[in-house]
Amino acid sequence: MVSDEARSGSSMALGHRGMLGPSAPIRGLPVEVLADIFLWLVVLCPVNFDAERVPAHSKIGWLVITQVCSLWRNLSIDSPRLWTRVDGTMGREWVHVFLARSKTAPITFTNFYLPTISRKDPRITIADEVLPVHLARMQVLVLRQPVSGPLHPALLHRAPLLEVLTLFGDFLLLAESDWEFFEAPQLQHLHVLSCSSFPWKSLSIRNLCSLTLVQNIDRLIDQRGPDAQDFVTALRGMSQLGQLCLENSLPSSPWSNIGNFKLPRLRALRIHGQLLQVVDFLTHLHPSRIELDVACRDALIDNSPYDLLRMLATHLNVFDEGVPLPFQAVFLTQRLTSRSPWIYIHAIRHIVDQGWEPARYYPRDFHVEDLDAARKRRWELDDRFLGYCDTPSTQSFSLTLNFMRPSSEDLQDFINRTLASLPIQTAQLLVYDQVVDARDIFATATIDRPFANFLGVRSLRVGRDIFPAFIRSLNAQDMPKLEHLYFPDLTPAHWENVMGGLTKLHEFVADRDKMGRRVRSLYLVDKDAHVRAWSHIARGRMGPRVPARLVQVVKELV
Repeated sequence: MVSDEARSGSSMALGHRGMLGPSAPIRGLPVEVLADIFLWLVVLCPVNFDAERVPAHSKIGWLVITQVCSLWRNLSIDSPRLWTRVDGTMGREWVHVFLARSKTAPITFTNFYLPTISRKDPRITIADEVLPVHLARMQVLVLRQPVSGPLHPALLHRAPLLEVLTLFGDFLLLAESDWEFFEAPQLQHLHVLSCSSFPWKSLSIRNLCSLTLVQNIDRLIDQRGPDAQDFVTALRGMSQLGQLCLENSLPSSPWSNIGNFKLPRLRALRIHGQLLQVVDFLTHLHPSRIELDVACRDALIDNSPYDLLRMLATHLNVFDEGVPLPFQAVFLTQRLTSRSPWIYIHAIRHIVDQGWEPARYYPRDFHVEDLDAARKRRWELDDRFLGYCDTPSTQSFSLTLNFMRPSSEDLQDFINRTLASLPIQTAQLLVYDQVVDARDIFATATIDRPFANFLGVRSLRVGRDIFPAFIRSLNAQDMPKLEHLYFPDLTPAHWENVMGGLTKLHEFVADRDKMGRRVRSLYLVDKDAHVRAWSHIARGRMGPRVPARLVQVVKELV
C-alpha cells in the first residue's frame, strides 16, 4: 500500500512539473538551441579544479557540464563560439585549447593582472604568444602591458575586427607614430589606464563611440595634460562619441582662443581632475542632456569653486520640449575629516522608492579595504564606460568635491552654497549618510543643517553612521513637505548610545504637528524591539510611558 506521505509527495512532484511547463528530450532540441543554453550556463557551485586542468571562471561554467555525457561534450567541441572568450588566467594549456576550438571565429582575449604579479609569470607572457598569431580575429582585447613605454609590438599591425581595446599599464606612450601602424578600422571603444601620452591627432580615434582615459594620481610625476587646442580639435572630430570618461587627463594648458564645442551624440560624461581644469572644460562644452559625473580636488581659494557651481547649474538645467526635467532623488554622503574631507552627491531624474541604492563613486584614493583590495581598485575602470553605447542613459548627476585642508568655516560655507545653488532641491527622496574610516583618529565633522535646502523632500532615509549628527541637527523648520522617515540600519541599542536622541525625535514630531506638517510614518526594522528600547529609556525622562504619538507613527520596515 502507498502511504499518505508518498501520495502527497507524488502530487507535489506532478504539481511542480505542471508549473515548469512542457518538457522535451535534450536530443530533440536543435543544435542552435543547445548551444545557446550552453553559452549562458553558469554553474552556481563549481568544483574547484586545478587551474591547469579546468579553468574555474564564472563565464565558462558550462565547461564543467561537458563531463556529464557525450552529447554535451560533442556539442561543445563542435561549437566554436563557445570557445571565443579567452582569458590569460586560464593558464597556457587552456588558452591554446580555447584558441584551437574557436577555429576562425572572432574572439575576446583578456590578459589582465595586478602589478604584484611577476613579469615572468606565464599568465603575462602568454600574450606574447597569442597576439602576433590571433590579433586579426580579435574583436575585444583587454591587455595589461608588463612594462612601461610604447604599445606592445604585436599591436602595431592590422586588426580588422577589433571593436573594443582596453589597455592597462604604467606610463604608456601612445605616440602618434605608433598609431600609424596600428590599423583598427572597426575600433569603437577605447579605454586606457594609465598613459603619459595619447595620439589626439590620429585619424583612427575619430570613429570612437566611447573613450576612457584614466590616470592613477599617485603615478603623476610632472605629468602634463594634452594641449588644449589638440584636445578640443580631436573631440570635435569624434562625431559618434557617446561616452567620454577623462580621469586626471584634462588639458593643463590655457584654453585661450578656443571656442565652444559640441558633442551632439554624447550621453555620458565623466570628468575628474583639478578644479580649474574641470571648469575650463565645462565652460567650453555646449550643454546637452547627458549623464554627468564630475569630481574635483583642490583648495578652496579664489572664485574657482563658485565658477564650478555656476557651470554645473548651466549643464543640469535641461529641458524636454520646453518642460524642465527635475531631479527626483538625491543621495548625499560625506567624509569631513581634517586630512582630506570630501562630499559626494548623486541625483537621478526618475522616481524611485526608499530602497533605492545609488551609485557610489567615491574618490579613488579612498580605501577602507585590505591592501590587496586597495591595489585592485586602483586598476578598475567604471563599468559604465566599459560597455557599449546602447545601454540606456539615466541622465543622473554625480558630484565629488575633494578638498585640501580647508578651514571648517570655509568648508561649511562652500557646502551650503553647493546644496543651495545646484538644481536638486526638487527631490522628493533624500538619502543621507556618512563614510566612516577606521584610520580616522578624530571624530569626523558633519554638515550643518543640510536639509534646509531640500524643500520638496517627502521621504528621508538616514544611515546608521550619520544618525547621531542627524538627530542633533534636526529642525522642525526644515523640509516642510517631509512625511516619511526611514532608519533601515538602526538597531534598538542606538537609542541608548545617542544621548537625548529619543527626546529630540519626539520634540521634532510634536513641533511638526503644531505647524500642521505631520510626520506620517517612522520606519524601523523590528519596530517592537525599538518601542521596548524607548520604554526603557523613557523611564525617568519622558514619564512612565513613551508618548502615544511617537508609537503611532512607528511602522515596520520590510
